[in-house]
Amino acid sequence: MSEPTACCERVLEEIEIFLEKAFSEFARGLYLVLDFHSQRLIGTSLARAIVDKPKEAYHIMLLVLDEPGVEVLSSTLAYMLRRNNIPARTNLLRKLSEGDNSAFLEAARAFVDAYRD
Repeated sequence: MSEPTACCERVLEEIEIFLEKAFSEFARGLYLVLDFHSQRLIGTSLARAIVDKPKEAYHIMLLVLDEPGVEVLSSTLAYMLRRNNIPARTNLLRKLSEGDNSAFLEAARAFVDAYRD
């Protein structure tokens, strides 16, 4: 496996771990539901969509949860991260709607690093 592919796979794995753990704080099974709809509607996993198509990933969340639900989910994610001593913005998901996944990727990596320790 080449280094870029290995790096990409590691990032996807980190995002999947983060999504599964974090979204279960909001509602058990939520990640599976969102991932299912992502696969069905845009043909890729939610984790891959967050990396490659952040706007579409946000749109999937809107379709399933509506805007107030996404805002509550975003606040829940920020709370969970802060509870684990990881600095977090409450607009973590809204940035995806702007095509910016950098804050989400940083949060996922920090969470996974803290989770592994």
